[in-house]
Amino acid sequence: MAKSTFFTGQPVLNQLLNLIDSGSVRTLARSGKHDRYYKHFDTFTHLVTMLYCVFNRCTSSREVISGMKASHHKLWHVGIRKAPGRSTLCDANQKRSFTVFAAIYDQLYRRHRHLLPDSRLKIDPRLRMHLLLPCFSKY
Repeated sequence: MAKSTFFTGQPVLNQLLNLIDSGSVRTLARSGKHDRYYKHFDTFTHLVTMLYCVFNRCTSSREVISGMKASHHKLWHVGIRKAPGRSTLCDANQKRSFTVFAAIYDQLYRRHRHLLPDSRLKIDPRLRMHLLLPCFSKY
């Protein structure tokens, strides 16, 4: 019996990205002019990069970029054609405003609030939210 190469499950990062509408992220970024100084590293790519960083428990920008370059064939499916450069990531972490990511979170929360358990709705998660956008520019 031959081994099957069909994977029935999806990685957690892919499942999370399926909940995020890339068009609405791009609309939010365009309305706030957050992509004004970036040619290839738009807000959606920045969001995917930071989620990749969190899920793979990366501690430096070098680790994030080398991991993304090693798995570039998997990133093609989420809409990233090329892994960003280390200096591009560091500059974006330093210069791109966190407000666009807060707006993305707020939009996601409002869209998927009905899927959350009732016990979690008693305390507004936005009060407990800590956006952590690590800045690796020191490394």
